[in-house]
Formats: sequence, structure tokens, C-alpha cells
Amino acid sequence: MSGCEIVEHYLSPGEHRDFCIDRLKRLRDGQAKAAVVARVIRIVQGNFGDHKFCG
Repeated sequence: MSGCEIVEHYLSPGEHRDFCIDRLKRLRDGQAKAAVVARVIRIVQGNFGDHKFCG
């Protein structure tokens, strides 16, 4: 890990909306929002948790 990992945000065609950010903004439960953000940070750091690779 280089310490400067990047999360790419994909925008919808036409409107150029970031659905992940929009959904996170609409989430009213603060604990749930914090859990989602923490999970994304762990994924960026390479910790995918309990998973199996396909292929």
C-alpha cells in the first residue's frame, strides 16, 4: 500500500450523478452512514473481509 489509495466515482451518463454519494447523503441513520464509510475505507486498504474470489 502506498498510503494514497483512490476510490473512483462513476457518474451516470447524461446527468453525471454519483449514485453512491447521493445514496449516502439520503441515508438518515448516522451509525449506518459511518458503517458504510468505514467499510469502503477497509476495502480501499485491501481488507475485503470474509470473501471468496470468483474465477
